[in-house]
Amino acid sequence: MSRTTLSWRAHARNPFLWVGLLCLCLALLFLPIGGLHLRDAQRLASDGIDTTATVVDHATHTSRSNNGNRRTSYSVTLRYADQRGGQHTTRLSVSSETYQRLGIGSQTPVRYVASDPTIAEVEPGANRRSGMIMAGVGAASALGALVLLVLFLRSSAAQRRAMERGERRLARIVAHHRVGKAMARVRKVNAEWTDDHISGRTRTMKEGEAPTIGTRITICVDPVSGKGWWVDDL
Repeated sequence: MSRTTLSWRAHARNPFLWVGLLCLCLALLFLPIGGLHLRDAQRLASDGIDTTATVVDHATHTSRSNNGNRRTSYSVTLRYADQRGGQHTTRLSVSSETYQRLGIGSQTPVRYVASDPTIAEVEPGANRRSGMIMAGVGAASALGALVLLVLFLRSSAAQRRAMERGERRLARIVAHHRVGKAMARVRKVNAEWTDDHISGRTRTMKEGEAPTIGTRITICVDPVSGKGWWVDDL
């Protein structure tokens, strides 16, 4: 095989890259939202005014997770007047206990920001708790993205060494391993290979495109880690 440099497809197939990008997206989503909640919590603490609000509406929303579990979220809509007599209506997420306690037409204490009455809190500390949780998820996602980036760079470096200056060996296909759902319309597999010294698996591909069991293939071996890859995967 004449090619001696790592292809862009090898980078694109690296799972560390895509999982790392997912973690980065989560960090970019949760960190700003958490920061906004913490900012609102600070403003409520330093510039908050307590008043009484009337519950004008409430609602529930039920969602289903991938594993089938149901999760119900609760919200109430409040109407209150600021210190200048201006009327404001805001919708706030609340716990199930607060939701059950606040019927439509009931009165409840509420705290709002004097300079921006649209920022309010019916459960003391709710913004701070939400902010800490979201900021924590964002920070964990950012750390995960960093770790996965390092793993991606190390993995790509090993593949590049194997392709550019690694030893070429002959290996044989010894098994096919199903990937994905058993009832999928298109059956996908990865092929297991060995050269009697090291073993590995090919990328996932359609069953008809995979090298058949017993086929001889060429692998490249990283001179540093000793790990090998099928040349067609690089």
